[in-house]
Amino acid sequence: MALLSFRHKDPVHEFDASLYFTRYNLARWDNFTFFKGDPLGGDAIEQDDARVYAGAHVAYHFHSHLGPLSLRSTIGLQSRHDTTHVELWNATSQGGEYRKRTGRLVDGSRFHFGNDDDIAQLNLSAYVEEDMVVARWLRAIVGIRADYFGFQGVDRGEALGAGNPSTSGVAQRSLLSPKATVVLTPTRPLDLYLNFGMGFHSNDARIAVQEGRVTHEGSVVNTVPRIYGGEIGARLDLWGRVAIAAAAWASYLENETVFTGDGGVFEPSDPTRRIGVDLEVRARIFSWLFADVDLAQAAATSLPREGEGGALALAPKLYMTGGLTVKHPVGVRAGLRFRYLGPRPAFDETSEEYRTLHPTEPKRVNTEGFFVVDLYGAWRWRFLEASLSVQNLFNSTWREAQFGNHSCTRGETTDTTSSSYAVCGVSLAAAARTGVADVHFTPGVPLHLELTLKAYC
Repeated sequence: MALLSFRHKDPVHEFDASLYFTRYNLARWDNFTFFKGDPLGGDAIEQDDARVYAGAHVAYHFHSHLGPLSLRSTIGLQSRHDTTHVELWNATSQGGEYRKRTGRLVDGSRFHFGNDDDIAQLNLSAYVEEDMVVARWLRAIVGIRADYFGFQGVDRGEALGAGNPSTSGVAQRSLLSPKATVVLTPTRPLDLYLNFGMGFHSNDARIAVQEGRVTHEGSVVNTVPRIYGGEIGARLDLWGRVAIAAAAWASYLENETVFTGDGGVFEPSDPTRRIGVDLEVRARIFSWLFADVDLAQAAATSLPREGEGGALALAPKLYMTGGLTVKHPVGVRAGLRFRYLGPRPAFDETSEEYRTLHPTEPKRVNTEGFFVVDLYGAWRWRFLEASLSVQNLFNSTWREAQFGNHSCTRGETTDTTSSSYAVCGVSLAAAARTGVADVHFTPGVPLHLELTLKAYC
């Protein structure tokens, strides 16, 4: 990765510019379903991503006065270009072979993604913003952003004809996204604010080039979905020692982008609505001791175009973080931190799995929450620094990554006495081998100590 930046600032003018370039190669191996698709070799897939992306950002700010108004005017330009080569392979680690490719993955979804794709995506944008101080008690910020997207997808293995859909193509999309903020300060320690804005969720270029194509689930629309959001909140500073901020917010997204692990691809899903509240508290207890806590609670709801909605799979409902921090002038830094993530559905509440299993076996369709405490400390003397980090101080048993999925173990595919053989048995046709719905997870890190020594030049 290479980064070049420049900044100039004086009482009237500000100028920022940056250029960046990144190149990377990624090979990722996954098996989300174990032996459901291939009872003998297993369902492992290999995802290869070779990417080069570059971009630039230029912004100019100008300070001025217009009568009683104090203005900070901004104009900015941004660009980014990605070129990517993506390959998807079926793989196996069975029979003494470790991670052996067995052939290219064939995507059976309605989008029929390729497995040997060249992808290019260009984003050009320009924005203007006006930050106005109208009076001591009133400030307003308004802005608008214009974006252009160019998508290109080339499926090297595309097979046209005989009813096969086109998986290669080009597409373009332009969007305008306005935003506005009003801040009221009725008294010096208190700010009240109201935000509104529009934006978008950039999507997989392989979906974008299929805009308008009719599939068995309907027409492909909103490939660069709009998001609409608003927030109302307050900030309070007490005696220069305690800062409190609280906000209530809501957003609507035209469609959610869902990662499908079985095929290693992203797919658009139903529209979603999110409503939540955030709270943060910062306190300076002594000149060297600080405390903080952040809380976020949200309800994310899937809104199917037919029928009633329900909670969105894996969307956090309650998250908290906080702790104590020491910053002492003798070179000591330390902290005692905690993280809490509450339980949430592993499948959409509108799904058949959730409706069937939640009343009787909720652990199979809901994730587990966790509470983890970490400790760190560091001491610096001149050019030397020693630090100690203790992750999961109380050695809690917790689940880090958690997903709802359908899978089959090897035993469930071969043991005819197993209750799961009816949905996993090797004798079944592939389409009938639907697997067992359950929560798959990666165990969280146990008690872990890390000692680091650094020398600064």
